[in-house]
Amino acid sequence: MSIMIKGMEMPKNCDDCFLNEWSICNERFYCPFDDCPLVEIPVPHGRLIDEEDVKNAIYKRLKILQTHEAFMRKHGDIDLLGVMPYITEIPTVIEAESEKNEPIGI
Repeated sequence: MSIMIKGMEMPKNCDDCFLNEWSICNERFYCPFDDCPLVEIPVPHGRLIDEEDVKNAIYKRLKILQTHEAFMRKHGDIDLLGVMPYITEIPTVIEAESEKNEPIGI
């Protein structure tokens, strides 16, 4: 699981980062991570929701509409599934994570 700190800005560089640590041997700050764990979230952004939940909601609504006789008579074929490729093309704000909480390289 990850956290987001509201109102915190992405450090401009590693020297300004709150995660860096002082090296007594080298007498300088260094980053303890191989890959930076910080991810900038673009602002402004909308509500961040799970893509799979959106797809499931569309399938759920599609099943309801297919059993609604008056709607089917008026609208015929329902192309809610045609929206799926558009959902997949939406830019990722935060990459998906696995359920395992893997160490991030400390």
